Amino acid sequence: MAKKRSLIPNNPISKFMRTRIISLDHIYLDFWSIVHLITGFLLGLLIAPRFSAKLTIIIVFSLLCLWEIFEYYTSGYLFFKETTSDKLWDIIIGMIGLYLYYIFLV
Repeated sequence: MAKKRSLIPNNPISKFMRTRIISLDHIYLDFWSIVHLITGFLLGLLIAPRFSAKLTIIIVFSLLCLWEIFEYYTSGYLFFKETTSDKLWDIIIGMIGLYLYYIFLV
């Protein structure tokens, strides 16, 4: 059986993005956290004008969770493997991005 070829980039930018900002027992933040924050904000920008606040929160949360599930099933091939704590913080930070959308633009 042929070994799967990894598509994970291994370059200076990829290494920089994985640099830990905070790494405690239950808190993990790296520079990808900034991307998740912006993603939550942009999802709010795209979804909130079309739906109620409650439905927007449900949709954004669902999309963030689906993305993390996609990352989980493609980790080692498309993405680096992440800890459960890192995945949970990705979702939390995405939701904070949505919250910031409501604070600054609604």
